[in-house]
Amino acid sequence: MTVHPLSHAQQRAVDQLVTQGRIERVPVDEARARAFLDQADTALSDLPNVTRDQNRYNLAYDAAHDIGEAMIAAY
Repeated sequence: MTVHPLSHAQQRAVDQLVTQGRIERVPVDEARARAFLDQADTALSDLPNVTRDQNRYNLAYDAAHDIGEAMIAAY
């Protein structure tokens, strides 16, 4: 996984959230990020086998959530 640096605007926005106490800094956890990416990949690999739209949506939603968790762990 390649992590690209945040832009200056993105970093300022994150710093502001930390300052406001809305989020807190945690150490980067590459293993956790990889685990979430693997979990998302597993969910998406099941999409061809799913026949109901609602279940496709649920798998896609779960995969998107896992990707978000991976980004948080990576940054």
